[in-house]
Amino acid sequence: MDVVSELIPAQQAVVFEVENDINAFAEYLRYAIFDAAGFESYYRQELQNLVDSFREKEATWTGVALNEWLQGNPLLLAEIPNNLKSQTSNLEVSDKLRQLSIALKSNHSLPQ
Repeated sequence: MDVVSELIPAQQAVVFEVENDINAFAEYLRYAIFDAAGFESYYRQELQNLVDSFREKEATWTGVALNEWLQGNPLLLAEIPNNLKSQTSNLEVSDKLRQLSIALKSNHSLPQ
């Protein structure tokens, strides 16, 4: 019985090893096929074309980014580090607060 119980884990270890070797070989074949078919060079060429296209249209992308910034796109604003965000306050809110402060001061100065 002890010999049988020792063989089962050893047999499972061999099955595990063989399955891993087969999976590694399948992965190797997959990469070899893609390499032989030229997919990697095609991928690199297409990626370079995208980079070149993006660089050629730099002015367009700058305009798009500026429009999104001016419209206050929250997705764009969330990507900007806090130290680069504008520190100016909303002028309309500031003006209303100033007017409220003046009104409160003038009400305090009236005799009761």
